[in-house]
Amino acid sequence: MVITRVPAKTEDKKLRIAAYCRVSTDKDDQEGSLETQISFYTSVISSRSDMMLAGIYSDSISGLRAEKRPGFMEMINDAMDGKIDRILCKSVSRFSRNVAECKYYADLLMNRNIAVEFEKENLSTDDPAASFVFSLMSVIAENESRSTSENVRWGYRERFARGEYNPGKHPALGYDTVNKKLVPNGDAWIVKLIFKRYADGTSLEGIQKELTEKGVLSLKGTPKSTGMLWNLLKNEVYIGDKELGKSPVRDFITKKVIKGAKHETFYLKNDHEAIIDEETWNKVQERMRCGRRKKNKEK
Repeated sequence: MVITRVPAKTEDKKLRIAAYCRVSTDKDDQEGSLETQISFYTSVISSRSDMMLAGIYSDSISGLRAEKRPGFMEMINDAMDGKIDRILCKSVSRFSRNVAECKYYADLLMNRNIAVEFEKENLSTDDPAASFVFSLMSVIAENESRSTSENVRWGYRERFARGEYNPGKHPALGYDTVNKKLVPNGDAWIVKLIFKRYADGTSLEGIQKELTEKGVLSLKGTPKSTGMLWNLLKNEVYIGDKELGKSPVRDFITKKVIKGAKHETFYLKNDHEAIIDEETWNKVQERMRCGRRKKNKEK
């Protein structure tokens, strides 16, 4: 018997290519940039006969941590599920600005033989010679993010020193923002009620109950918590003052408070129209101090 071996016919397997796109803000010009990135990668991948589009993943608002970027995490999960062979990205900083996280996900993907190509740096994670360069670029990207964070913090501090601040679209209860100034609104009566009741000796639970009976609820439709009432009672904004720079210094990557880190605050007297008179304010603050002293003694 003569056996003739015939090679099996095989089809060329197309690489399943995905792309990751990200912009750092949700501004209109950045949204345009995101659309451009998506269009570019869709066109590049679709035009290649040896490639198949596995998906375009994107995030329009930046987050240093991967878990804050749903598009990024969806891509990683799909890659781990075997749906992607290769990933394209504009630059290392678009992939991640956190060096530890960047290396973690690059190594995680490479363990599945999934390389990431960075267009700007002309770098691919499956090139052995690129390991050092990749690490260096990741460090540079992280340092750039650190520098940006420090510059933003410096800018806030300089504006605060000049007494400048943005009240925001949702200022404290009882105020609206009009021409960048705080102006009492129709909810000012709620603030006055809370301060008066507390100054007269009513407990926070008693105030909470009265507000609920009057239909004054939180934005979620639930009764205002005693914690919210406590914070309101110590907010200097209600006597017309404004303390700037209250927020503690946070790590630019983890966003956790850095214990012991010094930061400067700025106190503006008579910054806007007060809702609470000084006598009521002083009574409330004294009662709060007595309450804190009592709790400390009980501990």
